[in-house]
Amino acid sequence: MSTDPTVKELLQRNKFSRPTFASLPWTPADKLTKKTRRQSLTSTLHLGAIIRRVDTTTHRHSCVCPAASTLRLTVDISVVTCADPRCIPEQFLELRPVEAVIIRNMCGHAAPALNDILALDHLIGFTEIMVIHHTDCGALAFTDDQVRATLRKRRPDDEEIESMSFGTIKDLEQSVRDDLAVIKGSPLMRKELAERSYGFIYDIKTGLVSALED
Repeated sequence: MSTDPTVKELLQRNKFSRPTFASLPWTPADKLTKKTRRQSLTSTLHLGAIIRRVDTTTHRHSCVCPAASTLRLTVDISVVTCADPRCIPEQFLELRPVEAVIIRNMCGHAAPALNDILALDHLIGFTEIMVIHHTDCGALAFTDDQVRATLRKRRPDDEEIESMSFGTIKDLEQSVRDDLAVIKGSPLMRKELAERSYGFIYDIKTGLVSALED
């Protein structure tokens, strides 16, 4: 019998654990000045520091499932969410190791995650999918055309740039509904899993995760 939490149980956890962040002044990287960098939430962590962390913490590592070689891994929930470093489902859903599979990309879109969901569902068998977008998302702050313009400066003769999309959005709630439609409309998705796919919005200021109303 599975002891993995359900979506309902994860939302209950969120009521008592709400990491919060301030809104950011979204500015393209090539437009940042020294002043705007000082005003931004900026990470100074670099690869060398990460490697040194690993070297110093390896001795404290313990396997989350000592009998993994003899067990079949099953995880009930897949969480599709944004790559924004302020959007951390392990924190705002109080996820413990092996309780959920997290798939992250620009804005938390379903289309680029679909192959991952299908492959992992084949391997471990999901029962529910959470699509979680968040307030103050960078995907609201620029357009695909702006990204294409940047890329054309690098490769002005590349015709493929015109057909590229980058996950930008105009309406937060509608973007969640559109991503749910991708999952529910895929002929490759198991019917029972598609029916148990739900949309949410994570408010980074309050830490609350709210279910999207039908």
